[in-house]
Amino acid sequence: MRKMNYLKKLILLSRVLPRLGVMNVLRVFTYRLKIGVAFIEKRSIKEPPNDYIFQTGNFKQVAQKSQSLLLFGWYNKQYAGKPSWHSNPLNSREKIDPKLTWPRALKSLRGSDVKPYWEASRFDWVPRLASESLRGNTKALDHLNCWVDDWIKKNPPFMGINWSCGQETSLRVVNLAMAQLILNKKIVPSRTLKWFLEVSYDRIHSTFHYAIGQDNNHGVSESCAIFIIGCWGKVLNLPNAHRLQHFGRKWLEDRAQKIIQPDGSPAQYSTNYHRLNLELFCIAELFRSYSGEKEFSEKFIKRVCLGASWLFHITNPKNGFAPNIGAN
Repeated sequence: MRKMNYLKKLILLSRVLPRLGVMNVLRVFTYRLKIGVAFIEKRSIKEPPNDYIFQTGNFKQVAQKSQSLLLFGWYNKQYAGKPSWHSNPLNSREKIDPKLTWPRALKSLRGSDVKPYWEASRFDWVPRLASESLRGNTKALDHLNCWVDDWIKKNPPFMGINWSCGQETSLRVVNLAMAQLILNKKIVPSRTLKWFLEVSYDRIHSTFHYAIGQDNNHGVSESCAIFIIGCWGKVLNLPNAHRLQHFGRKWLEDRAQKIIQPDGSPAQYSTNYHRLNLELFCIAELFRSYSGEKEFSEKFIKRVCLGASWLFHITNPKNGFAPNIGAN
């Protein structure tokens, strides 16, 4: 009986493996193995420089006033000062020990939803504050610097829940890049920005092939961040910046063909994730243009445009809503 069950499992596995992709299975297996033997935990911690992420020439430490963040796009959270980066904003009593290495911090959740802990650390408030500074809010950029500075101090590299995902690390890089595009020449690149991009790349790269093995938005966001780090790194004199840009470009081109199907529909069963992937491809193109790098291939551009056209045609023009399908 046991032999029969074992044989059935082998037959099922032989059918499933080709569909998942043997290389993808190997990538995920390698990641699990590294986590199991704590290999990923063993990383050196680089100390950050003593300046602010965006130097403006007239920065002053500002008194913290109440700030409101729209978490998840709908939940209004009022902060009296700086956010508590390791707490659940939906229940401030729940806090994860910031001294845990990121794999241990992730395990400490015991299956609870990690997204509330990540939300404020995604830095979506960074481009918003950058925009406010252009509209005449003279303290917005100071608040941006203060909050990022506090985040860096409270989240040493590879420690705590906010370093537990390569995609989350990538979203911080993407939002800082958007602030750079918004502010343009009004800011001076800092040593802290260079340091932040270096450690972010180290974290993304450590589990990058796990992201690719999932065949979803993780590979897109992480490829986008690496491409941006490579482009930005040329200005900041980051080591191997050209190689990183080439690596990110290669995987962005690959992901466009994998994540968007030939008719423009998403490979992921979700309109929300399709929109996210399209936004990331567009941000990569914006930063490519800003940096003066060579264009993406015609094949890449055509596939992304097909993806945008598909989303356009299923979106209600009266309210901007798309069908709520899949894992949103």
